[in-house]
Amino acid sequence: MLRFVAIGILATLVHMAAALALHVIGKLPIMAANVTAFLLAFSVSFAGNYYWTFQARGSFRKSLGRYLLIAGGACIANNLVLAGLLRAQHIDAIRAIVISAAVVPVCTYVLSRLWAFKNNTGRLRPKWPA
Repeated sequence: MLRFVAIGILATLVHMAAALALHVIGKLPIMAANVTAFLLAFSVSFAGNYYWTFQARGSFRKSLGRYLLIAGGACIANNLVLAGLLRAQHIDAIRAIVISAAVVPVCTYVLSRLWAFKNNTGRLRPKWPA
């Protein structure tokens, strides 16, 4: 769980930094900046979780496809939250990006652990001996 949290924090920081840089410095519209930043953070998140957090033994392609579905759902949820925050106009774009990027990590963990990174037999890779 701690490894997932560490990778999640790293991916979230990448997402937030990239979205803010693309929007503030690059002058990209906020939604385009957010989706682009999500794609960058996805690559960090998948690689970290596949190789380090879950040390997956199953098919790379199967894990990638499953995680892409999970992350795609997370991206949709993230953008809905962002759009809602911006539409309410009670919060500025920077705070809205920060809040929306931190919305779905718990659901992502559960789905990743129970489905995305299972091996082909349906079991997680055994833990290394202590």
